[in-house]
Amino acid sequence: MDYYTILGVNRNASQDDIKKAYRKLAMAHHPDRGGDHNKFAEINSAYDTLSDPAKRQQYDNPHHNLIIMQTTLEGAIPLKIFLAERSVLVVHRIDRCAIEMLI
Repeated sequence: MDYYTILGVNRNASQDDIKKAYRKLAMAHHPDRGGDHNKFAEINSAYDTLSDPAKRQQYDNPHHNLIIMQTTLEGAIPLKIFLAERSVLVVHRIDRCAIEMLI
């Protein structure tokens, strides 16, 4: 399930909005208060991701950093390809010169 939906906030919610929503839900679903342990864990996971700016950016843009491994006779060469606007880049063939330019 979507972390924003779990916390009941929209995608452009501020850090304060996320924190307020988390606290409200955590109080309502805390196992010590009779809440469901699984639901509480789900809320914590959502808050852990959305409260950290780096994790939130990665969650919002899962295809931002895509690592592609090309196997050569010398071994695997990692290529970092940045995708813009969630577009899909399909690499059919990269020659040795292009690999050196990308690294």
